[in-house]
Amino acid sequence: MFEEKCGRCDGCGKIWGEGKDEVPGKVATSLPLESSAAVMMFPPRECPDCGGSGKKREKEKSISDSVLTRIQDERKRQDLQWGEQNHEPAWWLTILAEEFGEAAKAVLEGECVAACSELVQVAAVAVAAVESIKRNGIEFHKGGSLVALQQEVKWLQSKLGANKKGGGS
Repeated sequence: MFEEKCGRCDGCGKIWGEGKDEVPGKVATSLPLESSAAVMMFPPRECPDCGGSGKKREKEKSISDSVLTRIQDERKRQDLQWGEQNHEPAWWLTILAEEFGEAAKAVLEGECVAACSELVQVAAVAVAAVESIKRNGIEFHKGGSLVALQQEVKWLQSKLGANKKGGGS
């Protein structure tokens, strides 16, 4: 099976020089004397890209990739729990504020794991909000979202008031 050689060290596993003067080990030994002097001032070191193997290796999953995967998983969980949500942007901000408050509380209580979990939820809600806005073709007009939120709050208050009067829960 053919394995690609590392591009940074040209397959030799060593790097000579530093910064802009860095060259693969094979190249360093074939440079003219005046060019190789600057390169040779630094001892050869293991190529950081291939770990000295000289073979190209798959890039490891970055922290960002794993965080983004957690956010995507949380979005799937939210959709399973709540179904597709379509709210006005101002209502999404209310939901985000609640989630952000939970994250802030976890930080203040020194609960690092809980804080990270809550921040993933904050990010997932933000993604859900953007998806909803795009899906519903919502356009922003001055005061439009605030008016919609006020109407939604009045509607909720009327429902809550009716439940209190009727003894419902």
